[in-house]
Amino acid sequence: MSAPPGHSAEPEGALAPPAPHGHDGSVPGPPASPPEGLREARILIAILGLALASNAAAGPHLFDAGELVHAGFGLGASHPPGQPLHALLAHAAILLVPFGPIAWRVGLVSVLFGCLAAGSVAALVASSLARPEGASGPASRWLPSAASLGVLGAPAVLPQLTRPEVYSLALFLTLESIRHLLAWAWRLPDARGSLRRAALLAGLTVAVHPPHALAALAVGAVLWGVHRRDTRIRTLATAALACTAGGLVLAYMPVRSGAGAAMWGEATTLRGLFEYVSGHAYHRNLGAGRGSLWTRLPEVLGFILWPSGIVALVGAGLTLMVLRATARQRLRAAGVGALACAAGAASTGALLQALEPANPDNIAYAAPAMALTIAVGALFVDATTRRRGAAHGLVGALMVAALPIAGADVRGALPGDLPSLETLAFGALDGPPPRALVVVESDLLGACWIAGRGVEGARPDVALLIEGLSTSSWHWRTLAGHPLFDGSPRRAGPGTGYGPWVRGALTTALGRVAIASESDLTVEGRGAMVGPYLVLSPTGADDAGGWAARTFAERTADVPGWMLEGSPPGHADAGRGVVRAQDMARAHRALVRGRTAAALSMLRRASSPQRPARPEPDGWPTGPMRRPEAPVVRDPARIFPSDEDAVRALATALHAVGEQGAAATLLDAQATRDDRAWLQLAWLLAADGMLDPAREALGHYAALHPERAAEWSALAARLP
Repeated sequence: MSAPPGHSAEPEGALAPPAPHGHDGSVPGPPASPPEGLREARILIAILGLALASNAAAGPHLFDAGELVHAGFGLGASHPPGQPLHALLAHAAILLVPFGPIAWRVGLVSVLFGCLAAGSVAALVASSLARPEGASGPASRWLPSAASLGVLGAPAVLPQLTRPEVYSLALFLTLESIRHLLAWAWRLPDARGSLRRAALLAGLTVAVHPPHALAALAVGAVLWGVHRRDTRIRTLATAALACTAGGLVLAYMPVRSGAGAAMWGEATTLRGLFEYVSGHAYHRNLGAGRGSLWTRLPEVLGFILWPSGIVALVGAGLTLMVLRATARQRLRAAGVGALACAAGAASTGALLQALEPANPDNIAYAAPAMALTIAVGALFVDATTRRRGAAHGLVGALMVAALPIAGADVRGALPGDLPSLETLAFGALDGPPPRALVVVESDLLGACWIAGRGVEGARPDVALLIEGLSTSSWHWRTLAGHPLFDGSPRRAGPGTGYGPWVRGALTTALGRVAIASESDLTVEGRGAMVGPYLVLSPTGADDAGGWAARTFAERTADVPGWMLEGSPPGHADAGRGVVRAQDMARAHRALVRGRTAAALSMLRRASSPQRPARPEPDGWPTGPMRRPEAPVVRDPARIFPSDEDAVRALATALHAVGEQGAAATLLDAQATRDDRAWLQLAWLLAADGMLDPAREALGHYAALHPERAAEWSALAARLP
């Protein structure tokens, strides 16, 4: 009597005879029912997806969110490499979802594909745990759900789920490509065409985020070398054509550029398109200042492996599977080993640049490897608990789910709406006078202006110059709607980098229209305070008739700061850090204009909650500055100022107005929580000419942190 389809007639432990293969090596068979545990995982993912959708960002958000919303709304392209597939899907979401703000609809794309990525991992785990003999381990039913929950909560994935971004889409395409590659490599039933589907998905990933596509291609190379060296050249050529077909989505960019859509580069020429898609403008920044590939490798692998929570189980699980396994199970062990190799290969994208855990865009490069590592962890949990009781299996499943979440910034990443940023963005668009030249330098204000003008049609009267784009001729063309500019780049004065080009715009506008500058340096500290800007009138008057104080932007300028304590922190406190940076800049401007009490109040607010209970004098000083402000010590690992940075800024302000005792008391109290208070104290003592106490404070900090020589060496060189 023949065995049922999909089951072996050989005794357990023997190798099954080879089954007939399709042209790509797959084993034909009848459609199978969903593997055990997959249904529960899909229900869990659907519930979490609804919760994430209700929490998605509905307004201005961190980093690139504004420009991605604009690209989707106007069917354009965002910063290199362009992300055309995301723009198409974002535009579809805007059209198909009939309610809610535009930013929220685009954010739903992140929610949807993040959940689909978790579903891919659940399907991968469930199919890997499925056994023809039907003998399931105690954790088999729950491991797909645990793995999907771990992926959604992983540090490299969670920050992408509630904001307009491309990384959830790129992760889904990458994981689906890898899942089909594994089906092809392991010759799973119903895997006919898996290699072509995997290649097509990898090609589509190129049209979203090429480093993720690199991960999929690296996994394919590993699996080909381990399992499928027998693959025909014709099959590989067909897969290459499928990958190319997916990459043809990039043709969207020259087509839309020719139609006049907004672009961040020259997409109408072959060279321009290549430089756009390859991110040529960013090549000099990748890995800058952080050593070679080999010095970055331990950092990246540690970041990927630690949140998976299974580092200790990997060696033990693999050893048990190899030493105790039957011949059939040895094949499964080899497959799991190949999956572990695939997880390593998927880290290739993360190795392209130095690891910056405070930057959610940076850590997103590690998402494919982290998701695969969690999947491997689930399989090792099954291997190590197979001959044990259900309690062991349940504990293992909980580890797979909980440990990645424990390593993530859940409180900072989950809240999609950041009301303080919405208030700040509204004031930024309202502040400049009519027909002004607006010069911005921060990502937030640049993205807010791009989205505000492109999506809402706000402020078409002004000329917007984003400092970081001032060397790009295409950006100058966006100024052509203003009477003073014809779209041609203008340069003034010597130098390299952005300076001469910014001066070229300023020279054109000076004395003819108002200039609103986010940076003090651009207008040399002159101008009236209006929200996040210094505004220089055409006549050169700082505040003729007090008009600046009456503007809506200035009257509401303190509102984002008041919201700091009750507002969501944003990833790694970045949301509050943006507002804190604006408050610190405004405080400096107020201090040099003699508004001492207002400046100290801003810094006191920005330093909460780290500010000690009573470090300040009984009443705020109101007198003018008595000495220039000493340099403020900043934490170089933070993208935006922390509340500890604001405490040190408050101390330097108190010192500048003659309150040396209050500044020292503040730093002394802060030193119990933040060692950099010693370095700040050394700067203040050196400014007062107290060289011996300054050396003592500096020596104390240097002894505590010799590895931070880059922070204290400048002061050490000044002290004889």
